[in-house]
Amino acid sequence: MSRDPKEAKHNDLIIIQKYVAKPHLYGLGYKYDFRVYAVLTGVKPLRIYIYKDGIVRLCQSLYDKPTEKNIKNHKIHLANLPAEIPQNDDQEDLTDKLTKSYRDVLDEFTK
Repeated sequence: MSRDPKEAKHNDLIIIQKYVAKPHLYGLGYKYDFRVYAVLTGVKPLRIYIYKDGIVRLCQSLYDKPTEKNIKNHKIHLANLPAEIPQNDDQEDLTDKLTKSYRDVLDEFTK
């Protein structure tokens, strides 16, 4: 993770996004993302099917406002980290702990 686009190498796979200054946090203060699956089957007429059982992925560590000291700490700032590192039994357990049902989280938010 970087604030400087010049740090990207020519053949790097990159994601560019605007960092939300005050993100909505889950539970005790974890950043999260929603993964919602959809399929577009037509344009005229527009036809989109949305799978209702998406997932919510949590960061591994409590959120802390980005600083020069912590900006590269992926456990605070990236919710998809478990998908990016090699899988082993411990990692699969961690992935299970950091992944929640989309419906369950929406139910919690609306209470």
